[in-house]
Amino acid sequence: MTRLTCITRQFACIFFAVAATAAISNAQDNPCLNRELAVNVFSHEDEAIKGLTAANFRGKVQGHDVEIISASPESNPRRIVFLIDTSAGILRDEARRRSEVVMAEGLLSWLPPETSVALLTFSNPTETKIAFSQGRKAVNTELARLELTPKAEPSGPPKTTLVDAVLAGIAMLTPPRPGDAICLISDGDDGTNPTRMGEVEQKLLAAGIRLFGLLPESALATSTASSVDAIGTKKLRQMVESTGGDYFIFSSSPKQSADSAARAQSSLTDKDREGIVVASRSVAQEMNEFYSVQIKLPEPPDKTSDWTLELVNVPGGKESHPRVIYPRRLAKCP
Repeated sequence: MTRLTCITRQFACIFFAVAATAAISNAQDNPCLNRELAVNVFSHEDEAIKGLTAANFRGKVQGHDVEIISASPESNPRRIVFLIDTSAGILRDEARRRSEVVMAEGLLSWLPPETSVALLTFSNPTETKIAFSQGRKAVNTELARLELTPKAEPSGPPKTTLVDAVLAGIAMLTPPRPGDAICLISDGDDGTNPTRMGEVEQKLLAAGIRLFGLLPESALATSTASSVDAIGTKKLRQMVESTGGDYFIFSSSPKQSADSAARAQSSLTDKDREGIVVASRSVAQEMNEFYSVQIKLPEPPDKTSDWTLELVNVPGGKESHPRVIYPRRLAKCP
């Protein structure tokens, strides 16, 4: 055996060793198998359960175990895009519009100062966009303007649909960061092809952006959830839960005062406002206090898949009915 042959074999061994190491590393770092998810865990009293680790979670997808690599409180500053519906139905109903604004203002008051916020109004031909760079003060100023805007009849067809607005929110959060969220305050009524809605859901899942839906209760009676071509409250709720957000109904119909029915339709009492602000606290808590859970899937999903994540071995063993809020669907591999 010549010296050249020995050297060649040594290089071959080194090459295959490096290739094998790289293959293992690529499998471990595969972003399609390894996911980072935002997960909320609350007690039956709606208090965040603290001190959980990877050992407290168990996941399954298509009958196979999902490896829980780590679970820790997420501490990075949050980014939230507010999508405010200014469609015809909202603009005609002053109480509903003002309750939407108060809900957004309440959320802002509960969020930490370091949380970055942006705002986009949609549906009406005249729309407003407040970028993250403009700061929280600009968002508060726009909300105050919306609340004081007189009752109006929008002219012309809607400029932006609900789904278009969500896509715009995703664009504002690009590139995405852990903890990013879109807060949609709307009556949930929008004519959109269900296939297109599924595409938007996939974009949210792939980016790890949670969608929160806040719906005024006065819209429930007129919701078109039964319509095949409309998103409606039911389909909106499905998209919210799929992405790991949550869905809230808040009061937007103040009781009529002794003065006149007209006044009740255009104003909110202090009690109404207080109720909305108190309700917004739980929404802000879910956006702000969550675990970053690292998981590894058993195989790359070739389609968007449902899965389950549950809480086990709760510290102290006292919490029998925890509420776990997590992305109910996993994005397919690119």
